[in-house]
Amino acid sequence: MTENGQRIESSTYPAILQRLLFVLSLCLLIVPSAWGDYQDGRKAYNRGDYTTALKELRPLAEQGHAGSQYLLGYMYYKGRGVGQDGEEAVKWFRNAAEQGDVKAQYLLGYMCYKGQGIDQDSEEAEMWLLKAAEQGHAKAQFYLGEMYYKGQGVSKDSEEAVKWVREAAEQDYDQAQRILPMLLNETQVDPEKNFQILWNEFDRHYVFFKYKNINWQTLYDIYAPQVTDLTDNSELFDILSSMLAHLNDVHVTLTMPFRSFNSANKRSEGTLNLDIVKSKYLSTGFQTTGNGFFTFGQIFDAIGYLHIASFSIRNGSAWVEAIDPIVNDFFDHKGLIVDVRGNNGGSSRNVDAIVGRFADQKRVSALVQRRDGSRHSDFDRIIKKYVEPAGDKQFTKPIIVLTDRQVISSGEYFVLAMKRFPYVRTVGDTTFGGQGSPTRKKLPNGWEYRIPTGKWSSADNVLYEDIGIPPDIHVAVSPSDSRMARDPVIEMAIQLLK
Repeated sequence: MTENGQRIESSTYPAILQRLLFVLSLCLLIVPSAWGDYQDGRKAYNRGDYTTALKELRPLAEQGHAGSQYLLGYMYYKGRGVGQDGEEAVKWFRNAAEQGDVKAQYLLGYMCYKGQGIDQDSEEAEMWLLKAAEQGHAKAQFYLGEMYYKGQGVSKDSEEAVKWVREAAEQDYDQAQRILPMLLNETQVDPEKNFQILWNEFDRHYVFFKYKNINWQTLYDIYAPQVTDLTDNSELFDILSSMLAHLNDVHVTLTMPFRSFNSANKRSEGTLNLDIVKSKYLSTGFQTTGNGFFTFGQIFDAIGYLHIASFSIRNGSAWVEAIDPIVNDFFDHKGLIVDVRGNNGGSSRNVDAIVGRFADQKRVSALVQRRDGSRHSDFDRIIKKYVEPAGDKQFTKPIIVLTDRQVISSGEYFVLAMKRFPYVRTVGDTTFGGQGSPTRKKLPNGWEYRIPTGKWSSADNVLYEDIGIPPDIHVAVSPSDSRMARDPVIEMAIQLLK
């Protein structure tokens, strides 16, 4: 029957079937083609070839392919291959999110929640984060829990906050795992007592009072009267943060549920664009190992490149063990560039293990002292740190270590240790200047804080806290270098090793 009720003659069926088969055959041809183009685009994106990625993905996105829409939105979100554009990112994320793409739903919700690149919209944020959270997206679950904790865009509900953060924690999302115990244990316990405990702990253990010329008692006299038995958690957090800000120390932190404070009042720009390094300078491509912490490849047949993103302890020793095959691959090269730009530190043990692969002999790598007494000038004896050859082989030919202002903590210890070898030079910018070894502690109300209890100096007893470790050769990087897709720091290293 037709729509108007007329009967279709049986003789017309073959024609209709032919048309249906023709349309079906087109679909069967188009879908694999689209899938292949999407895979090509995604592979191009992953190797840093954003021009090809854009060429492959944009037509598919315009045709409604959700995966392409998400990845195109992500390129606008990050400014990769296109100008960074929040509105364009939201446009493509929304198209993909409406088709059920969970990653697009999360990022759309996150951008609306944080007002990142667009105007803040808590109502839309809650809608998209909930859709992604219900599909099991851990980060969406975490930020949805944050919204319920703060009552932002939703009614404040501690039980819902705990529910969603717990679900994220069960998926091993590290921020959720860190916040969940505080959520479960946070109480309104005597604000004056919490203030006093924190002040006392710093008074007894903090290592840089004399070095930074800080009168801790004067700060007590200013901030203690501001805390009363009526001070709520949010107010107490603000008061403690204001007091700790005077220390200007990257290792001094205070954390309550969904809110954290870092005492360092300087934020440094980095000089590394790893995508540019991958696409322009690594002639035969690159590999990533060690749980993503090592990126390496060849610049020329005779020069190798290794970027170390972190010395994090959270990933155990597996990634440290991954250094041996890399050293073996580069063993016959005449030079090696070891790039630690952007490395925020981690475990000094991991540093020792990595440096051992570049050690010609046992050498003093740093000097460490800890507080030992009630006076701010009371310290224990100086302990010498050593590095020595480790692993299958040791690369002891010319090495250039690349540094910048985002090299912090154990990243800086790596630089100090590597500078002990006569065949190593450092190139780039001065490091951050944060070399205290922190201890993590907890207040009675469930909040966590970190306090540096040890100070690290160079082998010749120079303390670089606050000032940073200067490179042997300073290389300036300008915004135009990024626009021109060049890295003058790595280019200097190449010239030195040629």
